[in-house]
Amino acid sequence: MARILLFGNLNRDRLLRLDRPVVPGGRLSGVSEGHRLGGAGANVGTALVWAGHQVRVCCAIGSDEAGDWLLEQARAQGLEVDWVDRRAPNTAEVLILRSPGGERTILRIDAPPPFVPAPDFDPDGFDCLFVNSQSAEVAAVMRRAAGRALVVAQMPRVPLGSWPAHILIASEDDLPARIAADPLAAGRELAGDLLQWVIVTKGVRGAVAYGAEGIVSVPASPAVRVVDTTGAGDAFAAAVVTGALAGWPMEQILAEASCWSALAIASPTSLPPESLRARLKSRFGRPDAS
Repeated sequence: MARILLFGNLNRDRLLRLDRPVVPGGRLSGVSEGHRLGGAGANVGTALVWAGHQVRVCCAIGSDEAGDWLLEQARAQGLEVDWVDRRAPNTAEVLILRSPGGERTILRIDAPPPFVPAPDFDPDGFDCLFVNSQSAEVAAVMRRAAGRALVVAQMPRVPLGSWPAHILIASEDDLPARIAADPLAAGRELAGDLLQWVIVTKGVRGAVAYGAEGIVSVPASPAVRVVDTTGAGDAFAAAVVTGALAGWPMEQILAEASCWSALAIASPTSLPPESLRARLKSRFGRPDAS
């Protein structure tokens, strides 16, 4: 069991089921399906808890009722939330717009400032940092951790300068053309000599890892009925962290991550589905989260 420090949002998602896909200038109708726990902090963290790890989440939420609800829901998933920053007055509302084909559009409204660690924030005692954050200050924590812990991070969507990680993960859909042309070179500009792999997910075309030793690719898992794509990338990332901590070869990491992602796509949830919990229990002998 590893101790994992996770920088990622806890979201109170409001799900709207649409009658047609979102298009510019369109007129849509939708049905509200209520609120659910989401965000990378919850989605990645829950899968890692199910894989047998201890996970502490760092993020910023409001001091309002919605923030209370988020902490209650996160604790129920087995996540440690003692370091969640609640100085903002309001918790952002996150709308998940789900089209009939299962594709989702995410709309974040009035988001609080990102979690900013104190200048002397020390990640001592953790075996791994997982970072899905747009806070440039987190890079200092990554640098402090790099010599003693595994650092896995989503490639930031905005220029943040240094982003030191052993493994960077990105979706092909989020990559500018310059980065997509040579992901490893772009990753090295962010992470420096620390970088070992850049993993790019390509949807139905599988996933590719670019490293100093070469390129490793795997196809997508066998076709599944797409119910809700929310959280698929988070499930993929959780598998990458699990495999890297276990010392798996990259081909095995990608294959397992693609499987976890496929299970998420086939479920109407944002959090990892019960099918993944069952897989972890049977395949790895992990106990159920309490």
